[in-house]
Amino acid sequence: MKLGSGLVGVCVVVGFAAAASAQLKRGSEPADGPAMDQVSHYIDVMEKYLYVVDHVARLSDNATASGVAAVLNAEDLLKDKPQDAIDYFVKLLPEVKNESVKRAIRLQLADLYKKTNQPDKALEQLSELIVSAPPHTAAGSGRTTEKK
Repeated sequence: MKLGSGLVGVCVVVGFAAAASAQLKRGSEPADGPAMDQVSHYIDVMEKYLYVVDHVARLSDNATASGVAAVLNAEDLLKDKPQDAIDYFVKLLPEVKNESVKRAIRLQLADLYKKTNQPDKALEQLSELIVSAPPHTAAGSGRTTEKK
């Protein structure tokens, strides 16, 4: 679904909720009746939907976050086939340009190797992460705090 059609859906539901709320205020039904429960439910659903839309929009604006999310999504798609996931990530890794996405793949590979009883290969991925980490990074920033 395109974002535009999603927004039309939001407007329709919000319009329905507003009309139902106005009808309740006119006294056609008690404010705590089943119609109010339905309106409340629609409002809750729409709030959650709008949160998801906002979250996906922010995620898609950030190439690193999108790449890491894609790694997690790929692992989830292949969760019942760990060897297929390993093969996929091993083939993909040399093509990846973003260092954060490479690290996310290596973390997934380490976990997959652990699940498939290949501890030496898991440790190989973890070692690569350990030795490739830049010195003195600020927590969560990925940037060095060292002055040049």
